[in-house]
Amino acid sequence: MLEISWFICGIIVFFLYCYIFSTLICQKKFKINFQIVILSVIMAILQCLVMVSKISYLKPYIIHILFFIMLKIIYKEKTLKTLLGILVLFLLITISEIIFGVVLVLIFKVDFTKANDDAIIYLLSNSGIFLICYLLAHISKIKTIVINIIKWYDENEVKSLFIFVILTFIISTFFLYNNFISILPTQLLWLTNIFCIAVFVFIIGFFKEKTNKNKLIYEYDQLLDYVKTYEKLLDEKNKNQHEYKNQLAVIKLMCNNKKTMEYIDSLLNNESEENIDTLNKLINIPKGGLKGLIYYKIDSMKKNKINVCIDVSKELNNTKLWKNCDNNLEDVTKILGVYLDNAIEAASITLDKIIMLDIYLDDKDIVFEISNTFENEIQVDRIDQEGYTTKGEGKGYGLALVKDILKKNNNLSQEREINSSYYIQRLIVKNKV
Repeated sequence: MLEISWFICGIIVFFLYCYIFSTLICQKKFKINFQIVILSVIMAILQCLVMVSKISYLKPYIIHILFFIMLKIIYKEKTLKTLLGILVLFLLITISEIIFGVVLVLIFKVDFTKANDDAIIYLLSNSGIFLICYLLAHISKIKTIVINIIKWYDENEVKSLFIFVILTFIISTFFLYNNFISILPTQLLWLTNIFCIAVFVFIIGFFKEKTNKNKLIYEYDQLLDYVKTYEKLLDEKNKNQHEYKNQLAVIKLMCNNKKTMEYIDSLLNNESEENIDTLNKLINIPKGGLKGLIYYKIDSMKKNKINVCIDVSKELNNTKLWKNCDNNLEDVTKILGVYLDNAIEAASITLDKIIMLDIYLDDKDIVFEISNTFENEIQVDRIDQEGYTTKGEGKGYGLALVKDILKKNNNLSQEREINSSYYIQRLIVKNKV
């Protein structure tokens, strides 16, 4: 009977945690689906196994580690945000237990010391705690505090970095003092050590995510240096190709041999014609690295057997229009690099494999519009979140990097839309005063 009450409470608290995590941490409507139902049963079984174990003082930590894994699977939020959500849930349930204990034990003098051994009392007491937790999550002041914490974490990297450094120092000092001075009882010592380790894991995760983003920045900086040289080689190659074709045309006029003429025609119409055509379409983009970057990415598209459509407006043949783009070249190339890399990865796994690149003027602003076919479901409200990806673990930092750049650079902005066939991403370089 006691095991049944543990199982029922496990399912109830799982749905409660999913509801609070969805509404407060993810800030979207909670929906019950098959995955949540199945995981709730699995979580309830695991909770029962934890409850019958003899490590009583570790049970809350083990259960919340399991909750972390389940919530990560369901909502696919970045690791640190999920950990932050678990911390919020842990605090809410702890506060609820305190309130429940104060009300029933101190005020009504009810003895719940044997609650864990009585199925009915266990079920009723935990139901009361869960109800208090649910009500706490609906208090506007608490909701505002939690939402502001999440928003603060997402938007204040410098402040959070400083705070995490200070926190690391404090926790390290406490950890060493706690273990080497040994002033605490054994069980309390274990609890504080586990807490310290959890904080360390949180901090390591934080720095890991920041390192991933910085690594991406470095890679795009290196790419810009490379494509500047690549661009010069392309220009030289284009000149040589024109000269080569002119010489072949002259030889053809001087030749009367049919086989020789057919061979010359095959040389004039070989695959380099496609490369020359691409360079000609990019002719209105000035030198400096941007043209090289775009050509480099287009070459990558072709290697992935992606159908590429390019259109650069003739209105952009005025170099004055590109001045603001040149002044913000590093940011522009990073953003376009992210957009094009994402487009290549998304389009390469689709049936049609199409990417369209349009560069045009919109009321003197230069617009880079990239449209690509896509297969996986895209959650628009999560696109800019660090760690969000449809491409697998270890990715998902590109668009978060773009978001950071746009926050700091008022000369650039972005737009996006999704229709039935294409995901469309626009970078707008502002030229208006």
